[in-house]
Amino acid sequence: MGKSDADDSACDGDRASLSDHDVTAEQPFELHNRSSHSRHDEKQKLLDSNVNRRTRTMRVVAFGVLILSAATVCSIVYHYIRSSEKQHFEETFDSQAARILELFHQSVDARLQAIDSLSTAITTFAAASGSTFPNVTIPSFEMLGCNSRILTGSLYIMFALLITDQNRAGWEAYAEQKQGQFYETSSLDVAQRQRQDVRLGHNKTPALPTDFEIGDFDIAMQFQFIPSIHRTNPGGSEIMVEPQGTGPYLPIWQVSPVLPTPAVLKINLLAYSYLRGSLETLLATQHAVIEEASELKDPNKQSDFNEGTAESVEVFLGIGQFRHDKEEYRGDPISPFHYPVFDNFGEDRKVVGVVATVIYWRLHFSTALSDEVKGITCVIENTLNQTFSFELAQNDVVYVGKRDTHESKYDGMVFEADIADYINATKSAATRSYTSVELDRAFSNYKIRVYPTSDMEDEFHTYNPILFSGAILIVFIFTSAVFIIYDCMVERRQQVVVDKAAKSGAVVSSLFPESVQARLYQEHDAQNQTKSQQGKTNLFTKAKFDGFHTMNKGHGVGGGDGDGRDPSKALKGAPIADKFENASILFADLVGFTQWSSSRKAEDVFHLLEQMYGAFDRLAREMNVFKVETIGDCYLAATGLPNPQPKHAVIMCQFASGCLKLIESTLRNLMDDLGTDTMDLGLRVGMHSGEVTAGVLRGEKSRFQVFGDTVNTA
Repeated sequence: MGKSDADDSACDGDRASLSDHDVTAEQPFELHNRSSHSRHDEKQKLLDSNVNRRTRTMRVVAFGVLILSAATVCSIVYHYIRSSEKQHFEETFDSQAARILELFHQSVDARLQAIDSLSTAITTFAAASGSTFPNVTIPSFEMLGCNSRILTGSLYIMFALLITDQNRAGWEAYAEQKQGQFYETSSLDVAQRQRQDVRLGHNKTPALPTDFEIGDFDIAMQFQFIPSIHRTNPGGSEIMVEPQGTGPYLPIWQVSPVLPTPAVLKINLLAYSYLRGSLETLLATQHAVIEEASELKDPNKQSDFNEGTAESVEVFLGIGQFRHDKEEYRGDPISPFHYPVFDNFGEDRKVVGVVATVIYWRLHFSTALSDEVKGITCVIENTLNQTFSFELAQNDVVYVGKRDTHESKYDGMVFEADIADYINATKSAATRSYTSVELDRAFSNYKIRVYPTSDMEDEFHTYNPILFSGAILIVFIFTSAVFIIYDCMVERRQQVVVDKAAKSGAVVSSLFPESVQARLYQEHDAQNQTKSQQGKTNLFTKAKFDGFHTMNKGHGVGGGDGDGRDPSKALKGAPIADKFENASILFADLVGFTQWSSSRKAEDVFHLLEQMYGAFDRLAREMNVFKVETIGDCYLAATGLPNPQPKHAVIMCQFASGCLKLIESTLRNLMDDLGTDTMDLGLRVGMHSGEVTAGVLRGEKSRFQVFGDTVNTA
């Protein structure tokens, strides 16, 4: 039977030699399957072998290493993240501490420059007006003082004149003539505050209570104009005139904001012991001086700075620039600050007065507040054996006591600065005026130290170290679980492979007919027994059928072991062959293939054959046709073997018809890739039915083969 009568001599030669060629089954084979004839003792040897014992030991070691690795990695990650948090905390504190010191220094420096400007203005006015100290009164002092208060962040500004016993009487007479100016200045100051509040949108200007008093002063006494230089007694309830011959004196002459009592004028500042030391230093050195700090509401503080003075601070808070956000004075430290006023700007200048104010430390630190500042301790100490501490926390500055309250564990993180050193070290033509003076450090010198707190550090402590370490631990646990599950599955699979090796006959049947399988098993078992006796048993036994697979490396049935020996001398046992009385054989080859392939690349030739044989293989599986092999462009198939088929000839005819149809569609699909002349190829089919001999021809590469006249005729 054929599609064309054209003769291809090359194909005739192929057919004539078919009976002399080995025939190979090309179905895939799983080399790890075990023979169904493995004995129980062989399985036990495999499971209990030294290799498996070492494998079990390695499992335990691997699991132990996994646990140790998990613990190590979790520990490293935990400490690394915790260390990163600590480093972030330290870097943030360093930045904030440097900023606090910078702002604090800027605040003190600005105070110096602003007060120097006021001092210069006083000297300039005296010279311009032809006035002679001490008979000098600065017009619009409430305006100049307000500007200075704003620039320095001070509660008040006072101007006090230096009076001697020689000029005291003349100055007191001059002051008596100027007493009307006090009432005028007081009214102007109140009017200016009211106009400012209107401009700033405040509905009401805070006013002093009607029962206003300072200390134990009688109200009537407070509103008297005292004609002489005086002081108050320690209780603040009595005014005492300074005796003659006790000079020099530093009576207060002008104040901003203006207090609603003339009694404050002519109070001698040198009469108070807590001010005397700094004022005498100023007169002697012509330096600006910061006095010791006073806690006005401390009941244990024995000082002339009494409750009445504390009430005056409340008053200044209520009528000065802080009047609309006034809060009750907390009794925390304030330090008097004094700046000299000179009679001229020459080298022979002399101190003729003092501009006095106070450093309200809490207000100075408030300039450094921000949302980022959380829990910072600022410690201030001076050479007068005073130490006090503040804590900065976002929107507030809290006075925490007359001691160093920082936590000792942060000693190594301290930022500190000397105020006088900073002020004097930064003086230059760009930062100092012609008239500025140095800040004295001989009488009192202030230092500031900045520390973090546990509250601040806690802000940087998160659950991240625990979370990340826990996540890694979970990953390791999951990995360990996968490892255990995988190991169990491998163990189970190994057992299944061993137990089900006997069931691999289905795979073998795709290579060899069932009639020869038993004989193959027996011969293979005999070989394994011989090798075991010779100490050559392979602990990882391959499938029983390595000797029959075409990809086997020289281990044929009864053949050589691939060690160079003659395989024919090792053949033992009866040949494996059967005769099939009723079978059909089909040969199919391509007409014109030899000429076509001679002008094609090897890749194109194999592409054509793969597509064609693939289509035939699928059809053979569907029709239960046994594919024997392919040789070049020839396809060999059989029916009626290895299992009898009553209609073997009909099935083969139908298969041949299907192949003829498939070749047309296959060539048409390949025409674009392989050229139009591919359609010139044709399929030639030869079939014959009859007796066939089939079996396994043992040797170097054992194959299932068919012989007989039926094969030759086909």
